[in-house]
Order: sequence, then C-alpha cells, then structure tokens
Amino acid sequence: MVRLFVIFLCFFSMSSIAGENAYFGIKTGAHLDSSNTGYSNSLSVFGGKHIYERNGHIVLIEPEMSVPNSGTPFEISNSDVYRQITSYGIFTGYRSDRPFYFKIRAGILRRKITESDNLLELNKDGLAFGAAFGWSSSRFGQYEVGATLVKQDLLNVSIGLIF
Repeated sequence: MVRLFVIFLCFFSMSSIAGENAYFGIKTGAHLDSSNTGYSNSLSVFGGKHIYERNGHIVLIEPEMSVPNSGTPFEISNSDVYRQITSYGIFTGYRSDRPFYFKIRAGILRRKITESDNLLELNKDGLAFGAAFGWSSSRFGQYEVGATLVKQDLLNVSIGLIF
C-alpha cells in the first residue's frame, strides 16, 4: 500500500509542475487522543487534484500519508510509554476558490498505532472528517491550518504549506 501511495503522490507532484490543477504539500501537526493518554507529533505529505471547478467552487480529491516524528510519554504501571501513529488516507472535499479559503473534506483513513512497550500495535480503519482555513500567496504557494476528526477518538491538528 505504501508503494501505491508514493506512486500516487509522484503523479500529483508531476501534474503540479505541468500546471494541471494538481498540488503537493507538507504539513506538521499532532494526533490528539480523546482519552488524554498522549499524543503523537506527525509529519505529513499529501497531494491533491481539482476534479471540478466552477464559479469559485472546487471539488477535490486528496491522498495523505502521515508518519510520526515523536510521541509523548504517558504513564502505565509507573513507567513511561510512547505512542506513535502512522496514517494513510484518501479524501474528497470542497474548497472555495478565494485568496482566503475554507475547505471541508471526508474520507477513509487507516491508522497504525504502536506503543514503545510493545503492548499495543494495531491497525484501525475508519471515516475521517476535516476542515481547514487557508491563504493563497502568489509568491510562496498556500498556507493551511486544519483539523481532522477520526471516528470520534482521534483529532489531528496541523499546519501546512502547499505547492
């Protein structure tokens, strides 16, 4: 699945260079667990393609991959445990076509959750919903701040740069 995802992102990055309403971006953020047992910092790469544009409205598709760059400790039986989350997803959404824009998206996300004490390693699939605010800069691309809720138990907040 990872190879397929990399190929998919390469397609979008090449399309972006060709100027075919495609884009590529990076973002950093945190996966926040609803049980308050910890969080995992993440670095994400994503691509996107406008599949419909009309009168300032854009329908898009976005694949995304997030990898952990650190976790925070939480205590289990008087020892610190670190949680890390890796995720892969595909989303479809709506975005306004303005210098300051709003985006909503929905999709399917697969998460791999691991803990440093090896007591937990599991895969979870589920629906994910997100919203973001962004700003288009003609000089540097787009900046975006967003949040994605996964099955009511995990919130990913992020800030990113889109090329």
